[in-house]
Amino acid sequence: MKQTIEYLESFAVMTLIAMGLTGAVYHLFREGGWMETAGGNLVHFITNSPLLALAAILCTVILAHMRRHSSRFQRENGKAATGVFYAMLAAGAYFMGRLMLVGTL
Repeated sequence: MKQTIEYLESFAVMTLIAMGLTGAVYHLFREGGWMETAGGNLVHFITNSPLLALAAILCTVILAHMRRHSSRFQRENGKAATGVFYAMLAAGAYFMGRLMLVGTL
């Protein structure tokens, strides 16, 4: 009985993860989705103020390099993975509920 419950829990977690990934990918790549919106806004920003965009990219690269080589980053690596896991579970619950109530992702 205990093993059956563990299998059902694992199935529920995998279903929520799959729904979270499916919903995120759908909204990311669909017509007028997140990728198209972000890409359009980024191109608009770069063409309107190229020096500011260059400075922002340079600062981002420097900060990412500094963060990557810090000792605190090495300790928080496991916490970040756990956070992403729970975020995917929450997204899966959201998209599953939306699919059941509205009929679309």
